[in-house]
Amino acid sequence: GHLTDLLGAHFTALYFSEAGEVPAPLANMFDRLAAPAPFEGRVIARQGGREDAAVDSTGRLFAMYGARPGSLYLVRPDGHVMARWVRADAGLLEAALVHALSLEPECCDE
Repeated sequence: GHLTDLLGAHFTALYFSEAGEVPAPLANMFDRLAAPAPFEGRVIARQGGREDAAVDSTGRLFAMYGARPGSLYLVRPDGHVMARWVRADAGLLEAALVHALSLEPECCDE
């Protein structure tokens, strides 16, 4: 497949992982953001493990994006990278989407 297959007419968070694992705070944020925002969280893994993860067995995407396990990219609906974190942070991801979509910050609080 191609990276563009993971994107759509919404904001997409691409989380780079070794075997598809996602830290609980980030996984919870993916779920919480999907309700109030046009958003989808996707996982790119170096090796299989998680069924819904895209597998980059050649490491090509990791290299192209300068990513390592734990990196997070936020891609706009037009396909441009809006933000990048070397170490994923659920709170910063939320803040970026709240700012981009002019949402109320409490939209995503538990």
